[in-house]
Amino acid sequence: MSTLYDEVNNLKSCVENIRKEVRDSIRMGEEICIINQRLRELESAQKQFERAYSLWFQFEVSEDSISKK
Repeated sequence: MSTLYDEVNNLKSCVENIRKEVRDSIRMGEEICIINQRLRELESAQKQFERAYSLWFQFEVSEDSISKK
């Protein structure tokens, strides 16, 4: 079973891979519609990563505050 931390890392890798695809698409001079599709995928993956990271961070902060009590 995957932990939240693992999910954050998977999403981070996904974002990095899509960024590379966008850069490669631009370098290869692919059609604008293909680049735009990849940019939409990047935006979606980035939002998912930010939400997962936020949840993970909140969990870490709450765990830390509980352990200090």
